[in-house]
Amino acid sequence: MRYESENDVKTRLGNSVVMSGGRPVLVIGTEDRHTVHVQDLETEKVSKVKVAELDLEPSHAPLGYIIEGDEVYLAMRKPARRFKQGLTGDNLVVRKVLQDEGRPRGRIHHASKAIGRTMMGQFPDVGTAFQKVRNGLSNIVPFHRDWAVGIDEGELSLLFRGEVVGFVLDTSVKLMPERFYLKESLEVALG
Repeated sequence: MRYESENDVKTRLGNSVVMSGGRPVLVIGTEDRHTVHVQDLETEKVSKVKVAELDLEPSHAPLGYIIEGDEVYLAMRKPARRFKQGLTGDNLVVRKVLQDEGRPRGRIHHASKAIGRTMMGQFPDVGTAFQKVRNGLSNIVPFHRDWAVGIDEGELSLLFRGEVVGFVLDTSVKLMPERFYLKESLEVALG
């Protein structure tokens, strides 16, 4: 995208999360209309990047389950007709997974390390996720940005984007018959 001035770059990209070199970064300042200062969400390293090298495509910075300490949230982009590009607090929706109705929704900062780990696809492997839940160490553990294992109504369940879609048996998982269309996605997530 072409920017008319340094101020245009500040307005559109300032304090937003975008991808640079395959890593999520926060735009923290501008040098001129062609160069910005970014901070890596994981390493917190600050560097200069050409605006043309930034990846502003939302699908290249995917959201999904977020692990923040002992809590698990589901993050989604909210369509917002605004001047900002990238992920900001205004276009991020976060809700706690497997929470009681009526409890407040979670609040995760749009530039947190947890968001960065989700964008990078850093999740526990499926075996670790199953064992943590089975052993009672957690009531939900994501093993992919879209898939998690959790306890719902006392049963070991399979969740897709925060919704129970199947059950965990002794040596396998079983999707609910009405969720058959998720089979391919689950196979990809299981590797």
